[in-house]
Amino acid sequence: MLACVLAAWQAPAHPHGHVDQQAFLSVADDRIQLRLAILPSPAQGQTVAGHLDLDGDGRVSEFETAAFARDLLAGVRLTADGEALKLASPRVSWAPLHRIRSGEGGIEVTATAVPPPLPAEILLRIDALDFAADWFLQPFLSEALLEARGVPEILRDVSGKALSLRFIPRPAARDTTFDRAESTQFQPAREGH
Repeated sequence: MLACVLAAWQAPAHPHGHVDQQAFLSVADDRIQLRLAILPSPAQGQTVAGHLDLDGDGRVSEFETAAFARDLLAGVRLTADGEALKLASPRVSWAPLHRIRSGEGGIEVTATAVPPPLPAEILLRIDALDFAADWFLQPFLSEALLEARGVPEILRDVSGKALSLRFIPRPAARDTTFDRAESTQFQPAREGH
């Protein structure tokens, strides 16, 4: 089910000259959340707003919201150990259209996926609704995941559209039970002693 939320989400006070596309990947043992944010510049605000308000009537319908989320997520590939993960339950929030058009507000799409247990690599690739040349890709890892798996190797593609998290297997804890044991041999008891 698509949840629509109208939020007074506003861009930072300082204007920018291009569309900022941001992807925040939050990873936990049992869930991955992807939050995509699109913050247009004043020059691109009308174009970005037009992708949300498809009929140009100044209102965003449930159909238009679902179409925006579908089009954006269609260009997202999220995998764990090479297996595609389904991004589900997309939620869309946006600033008022006049703020998007003026470059003072943006649009966010959030969706979740369920990873397999202990994946060695999680890969995110975005080839969707490119209002700008690249995406700012930022991973966030739960504290429990960091304690269990350690800090992954984080690789960013030079295109600015892909991010890989590679978990390096930790060496197995070595059993030190006999490290200090003295070598003794069993001596049978002698009769009479």
